[in-house]
Amino acid sequence: MALTLNDLNELERIYLAVLQLGLPPSKLTNDPYLRLDYLTAMTYAALKDEQKDTYLLGEGPDCMEAFSEELQKAVRSLVDKGVLAVDVPPVGMGLIVLQTPEALQKGDADVDPNDAPYILDKFLSGRCLDAILNHPEAYAFLMGQYADSSATWQQLRSEGYADRPGP
Repeated sequence: MALTLNDLNELERIYLAVLQLGLPPSKLTNDPYLRLDYLTAMTYAALKDEQKDTYLLGEGPDCMEAFSEELQKAVRSLVDKGVLAVDVPPVGMGLIVLQTPEALQKGDADVDPNDAPYILDKFLSGRCLDAILNHPEAYAFLMGQYADSSATWQQLRSEGYADRPGP
């Protein structure tokens, strides 16, 4: 049976929504303010009507340790629920390395906030994003990030990023 928003906790929904937004990974841009933990912390604070730096060390982009630990638990939970996959091999390599989908989804290692896990349930992630964008502060923050990322995506495309096969 397919998962619904009610099957996810608040932090799982927010993280999944941030992933669904499709911002360029910070590992490609070398911009720490595109790290998934930073984006999730800022969105989480906005949705709770808290100060934007509530979960950050200073003004960021690093997050408080307690928040980072909870976020890692949320990400592992999403992997365990089959919503995300981490450590996905390059396109076409799955058969060569003989990985099963279950092997790709499980793992206790921390997920790198500079790289995005692969979304397996795009319908659910879209629902998460739709729900979060109804909040004015979260909308303003996320859509600002989305608008700012346009130039970054254009630069990555001009460097041949879009010519590579995706997952």
